[in-house]
Amino acid sequence: RLTCSKGNACLQCGDFRTTLEFLEQHKEHRERTKEALEVAKTNNWKRQIQVNEDVLNNLNNIINSLE
Repeated sequence: RLTCSKGNACLQCGDFRTTLEFLEQHKEHRERTKEALEVAKTNNWKRQIQVNEDVLNNLNNIINSLE
């Protein structure tokens, strides 16, 4: 499953807030994003690669800060 071409803009928003309560959902989202990134790389879909890498970086930052 690929993410939207705009990625998840909420993850980039300075007003985005989350708590430890949602850590597992963020980890699940990260796994889905990794899968989408692999599909995009396999197909050389440059825009989808960029979008999913951005989402992955944002999720990693969120998860690291919660852990």
